[in-house]
Amino acid sequence: MSKHILMVVTTADKMKENHPTGLWLSEFGEAYVEFEKAGFTITVASPVGGKAPVDARSLEGETSQEILNTAKHLENTLKLDTITDSAKFDAVFLPGGHGTMFDLPDNQTLHALIRELYEGDKVVAAVCHGPAGLVGVTLSDEKPCWSKERMSLRLQMMKNVKQHWTASCRFFWKHVCVNLGQM
Repeated sequence: MSKHILMVVTTADKMKENHPTGLWLSEFGEAYVEFEKAGFTITVASPVGGKAPVDARSLEGETSQEILNTAKHLENTLKLDTITDSAKFDAVFLPGGHGTMFDLPDNQTLHALIRELYEGDKVVAAVCHGPAGLVGVTLSDEKPCWSKERMSLRLQMMKNVKQHWTASCRFFWKHVCVNLGQM
């Protein structure tokens, strides 16, 4: 029987002041391709279901056709609150993109799924801005799932930090700081 991965993607397509955003395609696509090659069953879900927006900036430069082809899996995502049986999943994976900062940190349905998977000794993984979905997740002992004794973090430096540190960053950092301050 194949492993079953739940990939939760953002459906936020705007940041504050109407700046466009969305999912970072390579962070979704690279994982999707590898999961598929490994023979995993993959379910793609999002907070509101339907089409998940791809951040246009993630398409700049060279993106392989293999990664571009994964965008078809973002056309009709499941609505997150329709997933009622977390036991069928072996892992949850949260790819990044700035949109995650706006619709994942306060999503109680996502928090419950992550808690159930984590406490069931399943894999909880996220990349880049994806960990925004871990903000606010508490376990049965009322401690955050991301505390240092529970998680191992691998930080990656961006190839060009200056390129990524754009004016858009100021819109989501305040949102994260507010959420972290509530814990």
